[in-house]
Amino acid sequence: MVYALRISRRNALKGTMATLGSLMAAGCMSAHNSTFFSPTGPQKLGIQLYTLGDEVWTDVGGNFVRLWELGFRELELPSNYPLPAREVRRLAEAAGLDVVSTHIDISAAIETPEEVLRACTDLGVKDAIVPFPDLGPDFAVPEGGDFVGAIASFFGVKDADYWTRTAADLNIVGAGMKAAGLRFGYHHHNMEFRPIDSRTGWDIIVVETDPDLVGFQIDTGWVSAGGLDPVEVLASIGDRVMSLHLKDLSPSSQTDYALGLATANIGRGRLDWETILAAAKQIGARHFFFEQEGPFASSRMAAATEAGRYLGSLK
Repeated sequence: MVYALRISRRNALKGTMATLGSLMAAGCMSAHNSTFFSPTGPQKLGIQLYTLGDEVWTDVGGNFVRLWELGFRELELPSNYPLPAREVRRLAEAAGLDVVSTHIDISAAIETPEEVLRACTDLGVKDAIVPFPDLGPDFAVPEGGDFVGAIASFFGVKDADYWTRTAADLNIVGAGMKAAGLRFGYHHHNMEFRPIDSRTGWDIIVVETDPDLVGFQIDTGWVSAGGLDPVEVLASIGDRVMSLHLKDLSPSSQTDYALGLATANIGRGRLDWETILAAAKQIGARHFFFEQEGPFASSRMAAATEAGRYLGSLK
């Protein structure tokens, strides 16, 4: 009957306000319950494939699908990988993953820049990162020695001039990358934080690289291993931060300047992840790559599985 459909203006307004209130409450609840990483949001969870070692290349397509299932959406490649760059990109895209960044060798970037740029183009990346300074002809691992020990000896005697030359090399590579339309950055370890008089190698690199040419990839684990606070380092260089390596440290890890650190599965170590991620978001960091160094408590993929679950739950 017609009269049953008649609603007073006041009751209609009440109904509308109640509906709006419910929608607003749902929206607030959704925002409150949203996680930091989202497959469709501005912060997507990534992984540096170095974490998985050779294991990832035994079944690339299947492992890429597994990473997608774990919540990862972005990939960063190490400097070396056994497949052609275009094939890596094809397999990643087939699994729903974006290859957004790659590490590159600084010597190759200076001596054969065309080859490095071709690989970056074939991968489809926008970011190219140098993960280690040029060791030059003076570096050698003695017979029967180990790499970490050789690194300790090598960097233990490097003075400010070495880091000044490193900064100059980074500026050269950065200029070429910018001309090719790529963003370029430097990934530190912990030897950069060794005191040199009143400064460190890190201080020199930050000051003497051109902000228009060189950004930075901050590795939370190596920062902490070098005795610094990741949040303070992020704040100190601000919008020069391109991306982060999300790496946790064991509470027992001691300050070291020669590739020494004790890692932990992410979320089980000593770093405050919600504070770090909030600081990174505030300065506009674009990419976040989980990375873990060995030895692993179980398998490398098990560590990635735990990382995807933990990081994916953070607010």
